[in-house]
Amino acid sequence: MRRRKREIGIRVALGARTNEIVWLVTAPVVWLVTAGAAAGLAAAIPIAAVIRSALAGTSPIDARGLLPGVAILLCVALIAAFGPMYHAMRVDPIQCLRDE
Repeated sequence: MRRRKREIGIRVALGARTNEIVWLVTAPVVWLVTAGAAAGLAAAIPIAAVIRSALAGTSPIDARGLLPGVAILLCVALIAAFGPMYHAMRVDPIQCLRDE
């Protein structure tokens, strides 16, 4: 956030809406979680045969188990992004431009 403070200040000074600033901060989080979930699911499929014997009553590639895990991961990542998002919405454009 500190590295992008000037960029966010300029965007706010030029009239960026709040939802644009929120997306600017949260988009990298969403993309990283999506890429991580896709990589994790891709790795889970080949490993499924190995752990099949350890699981009782369910299959390793069960959507009822994998989808809530991905949803929880996304929720935790968005909660973690709330702090930088809050600070980005409170950026004073005049102060950002004077700092340089």
